Amino acid sequence: MNQQGDDRRNAKMKNRSHGIDRRWKSIGDPVGVFSTALCLLGLTFLFLSNVASAQTGDKPVPESAGLPRPFAQFSASDILKQISAGYDPATGRLSGILNKESKPALVRIEQSELWKVQGQDHLVVLVGIIADDEGSSGLCGNCFMNSFLAVLKRNGTALSLVARQLTLPPSGAPIKYESLDLNEVIEISGHDNVALDLAPYKLNSRETLIGIRLEHIWLPTSDWSTSLSLYRIEGERLREVFKEPVVEREYSAGTGRAGRTVQKTTSTISLAPASRTANRGFNDLVIDKTVIRCSDNDSDEDCDSKHEGFRQVRTQTELWQFDGQRYVHAAPPKR
Repeated sequence: MNQQGDDRRNAKMKNRSHGIDRRWKSIGDPVGVFSTALCLLGLTFLFLSNVASAQTGDKPVPESAGLPRPFAQFSASDILKQISAGYDPATGRLSGILNKESKPALVRIEQSELWKVQGQDHLVVLVGIIADDEGSSGLCGNCFMNSFLAVLKRNGTALSLVARQLTLPPSGAPIKYESLDLNEVIEISGHDNVALDLAPYKLNSRETLIGIRLEHIWLPTSDWSTSLSLYRIEGERLREVFKEPVVEREYSAGTGRAGRTVQKTTSTISLAPASRTANRGFNDLVIDKTVIRCSDNDSDEDCDSKHEGFRQVRTQTELWQFDGQRYVHAAPPKR
């Protein structure tokens, strides 16, 4: 799957280079002095623009973040500036974090979704912190990027920050990218797909948790799984209170595809009133797991009911209870 992505990127680069070759050939053709002069003028302008960009090293982020209503009137810069006063809209950089080149790190909105909770519209955003300027064009397969969650709300026509996962240093005391607290960031690789999950995960009657799903796919090593993390708003901070795989695949040993199988475990999560008096006030988290097995004729295909050799192996239920800090695995609930 990632190889196909690399092939598509290589094909695009090849097409671009062919396009450049054709443009250079057209400049050399006898199309007239005026046309040639215009082409040369355009190339000169492009060259000078690139030189200026290289000298400053500044790469502004797009103004439009494609935000959902009722936040569509705001730009990406509006959001990022509200998340941190150290954000510079002119450069797209955050002064509080130094990247691996010791420059203020480029940041951008990776995802945003409307979150309706307690009768009010909120905006949940995932902010990416670019490790170095080369990474601003996208992650390579084995490259990594740190990111963090933030929640905002509207106050009339203005924005305000509700909570943020990452604790940023005070003004004038930037922190190095490599020194970020790993408990306060979400690490994403080029083999990952990330999605906000804003299903109503009710911690209690007053609080709803924010979810994020991370799908990791690296088929050459038969690694394909999805994890779910849940975050609680505590004052002005977002803190992880649960993280577990919700989709797991295990591939049988063997060198060839013939006779190999894949076993897939899918977890469905629900929250229910506490089953123990000691946990009153916090809902239990119930995980219903279904294990199925398929023939592994093509690792690019998923294991489902339409797959060859499909059969359900077993089901099981797990009970997780909130201990005041996190959800922890407890005994199975009584049926």
